[in-house]
Amino acid sequence: MKIKSNIENSNYTQWITGFVESVINQSDLKCDEVVIDELDDKRMWLIIDGAEYAIRTWNFEPVTYDLQGRPCAERVDYTLFKDVSDGNGGGHGEEVCCGVEIIRWDNDKVINAERRQ
Repeated sequence: MKIKSNIENSNYTQWITGFVESVINQSDLKCDEVVIDELDDKRMWLIIDGAEYAIRTWNFEPVTYDLQGRPCAERVDYTLFKDVSDGNGGGHGEEVCCGVEIIRWDNDKVINAERRQ
């Protein structure tokens, strides 16, 4: 599976690809290409082999802290949805799977990225 990310925010690039890959693997979707198209605080929009999907994240809970006491890993509950058209120009999300993942990041890289801005 090839994963491409359109996300340029360095705060996300550390963990986003691994998180999406893990969610796809847990869903048992067989696919060739995944594009991480967009995200906000609670959702990630994906294109998986040309079809639209979204990951909805819930309940971010810190699980690991760095030496300064800042979180550097969080437990994240998620649900993967496939966009389904109703044939009349509307649609809804059909649940594909749900689960829990741990996301990790390097605080030094996050701190350095914030200083440059």
